[in-house]
Amino acid sequence: MLTQVNKGLISITEFVKLSSENPARTWEVFPRKGCLNVGSDADFTIIDMKKRVKISAESFMSKAKWSPFDGYEATGVPVFTIVRGKVVMERGSVDHKPEGEMVSPVAQPPE
Repeated sequence: MLTQVNKGLISITEFVKLSSENPARTWEVFPRKGCLNVGSDADFTIIDMKKRVKISAESFMSKAKWSPFDGYEATGVPVFTIVRGKVVMERGSVDHKPEGEMVSPVAQPPE
């Protein structure tokens, strides 16, 4: 989707809604997740919007080792990922032990 942002087909604001805010709302964890507000978890990714990369499923850091985009040239690459205020990925290198935390749906958003 970052390639589409670079092409001007969607705005960066729409990208953030599609990739962060909307899933958090769907899973009823907004506003703890899906936004950068006081009281929300400090989860975000810094992206180099000009960097190009050829997508290769072999390089994935997840258990999924396939992608319909395998071989696709994309523009816009994550360079840092911060989870709950800690850097967990820097320039493609994950140097952090998994620290998963159960996130329960929010019954009622805080005021």
